[in-house]
Parts: sequence; C-alpha cells; structure tokens
Amino acid sequence: MFKQLFGLLIGLALSGAAFAQDYGLSKHAVYGAFGFGPGGFALGADYEYLGKKDYGIGGYVRMYQKDDDRGVPGVTAFGGFIRPHFNKKAWDFYVSPGFGIINIDDNNASPGDATTFAASLAFGLLYDLTGTAAIGVENMRHFIWFDKDWRVLGPLVADTLLIKFRVLF
Repeated sequence: MFKQLFGLLIGLALSGAAFAQDYGLSKHAVYGAFGFGPGGFALGADYEYLGKKDYGIGGYVRMYQKDDDRGVPGVTAFGGFIRPHFNKKAWDFYVSPGFGIINIDDNNASPGDATTFAASLAFGLLYDLTGTAAIGVENMRHFIWFDKDWRVLGPLVADTLLIKFRVLF
C-alpha cells in the first residue's frame, strides 16, 4: 500500500517540469499536523523559512502517544530540516530530511527510556486551498542512530501518516 502511494506521489511530482509556486511576499510558513500512530494520537507543528521559491529551512516538533497495553513507546521529537518543494499548479510535494533530539518514553524495563540524537525523513503532499492556506498528508519517520540499546531493535522508532495544514505569512 505504502509503495503504491509513494509511487503515485513521486509520479505526480515528476510528471512534468516543476513550476515553483508563487508564494508572493510570504517568507514564513507554519504547519500543524495530527493523526494516529501505533500508540494512539500524534500531534506536530513545523515552522519553515522559505528561502528561494523551491526550498525552505525550519524546525519541527512531534509527539506520539504511548500505549502500555500494546508495548508502543511514547515519542517526543524536535529538530531542524531542509525542505525542497516540487510544485505543480496547486500541488506541493516535498521531501524533508532532518536531524534532531528524540525522547522515548518506554513502558518496558529493557531497553528503557532514552534521549538521543535521531534523523528524520518526511514526505508530504499539500493542496493549495487559497494563496496562504494548504491541506494535505505527510509521512514522518524518525530513525535512531546513536543509542545502541534502541538501535538493535531497528532504527525506525516512529512512522506515522499525518494530516497536515499550512499557513503562509
């Protein structure tokens, strides 16, 4: 399912020449995100400074709920990213690699709670509703590279599909 969705997003983004969206005088964007992950509710927010018309840099914060019954840890992550935009008419596809700090609130004795550095990767597709507002979806992933206790379980600690809103100002 995810491979088909990802293929569709890539095909849409690369189906023709990418035309940069005219952000007008807007140089800042604020994003809100919510969804459901393996542990329950997920919330997030981003701030992005729009550089040229095809990329931005900024920061993110994400909170994923813990589920003791299913053994899913709670995750809080914040960090920075660079976000290239591939615009086609009212559609904005982006790939957003980043790096930050992640806190894992585990419900098991092993590997336990941890705070460490982590990489992130997000893929998103937004539809421009007005000149300043957009809505879409994002797949956000957090990878642990530096904590050996969590890394042996697999580097991917959070993988969630979120509904995302953007407001330009």
